[in-house]
Amino acid sequence: MGRPKDELTLPDGRPFVVAVRDALAPLCAEIVVLGDRDILPGTRRIADRVPGLGPLGGLDALLADARGVALVCACDQPRITTDLLARLLDPPAPVAVFATPDGRRHPLPLRVTDGPPRGSDPRAVLDAHLRSGRRALHEWLDAVGARTVSVSEDDAAALVGVNTPEDYDALVAGD
Repeated sequence: MGRPKDELTLPDGRPFVVAVRDALAPLCAEIVVLGDRDILPGTRRIADRVPGLGPLGGLDALLADARGVALVCACDQPRITTDLLARLLDPPAPVAVFATPDGRRHPLPLRVTDGPPRGSDPRAVLDAHLRSGRRALHEWLDAVGARTVSVSEDDAAALVGVNTPEDYDALVAGD
């Protein structure tokens, strides 16, 4: 992208990370930033315990610190909405993610609990996953038995990350 994604802005001037925070805020008692950069000043940040693990590093740090239920979003999904995120709170499973009508699972955003209300313990499964040298989020989702919440094709557009300059240009253009 040429610069950190959290510094990218929407046409209304809000940074991506602020748009994601605004979608989470009505649903969460606390907003926490995962990672090594202070991308939302005034917000508690949980640094990766082990650098270089990508999204799993943030998840590892969160599960070591979290209590209860957490919604985890990527800062490159600025189209995410509160209504869509609220749908992740319903499934009675330790981990839940969205799936599109064609069955494609989106690894983020996700809902995770810090313990096994039903099913496997996300923290224990993640520890084993990392110890085995695996680093793929989708593999961890398989191992933990993540539940999927179906979304329409229209809702799925909000799940698409901004990963390239072309993605960003399309977002700014309103495509």
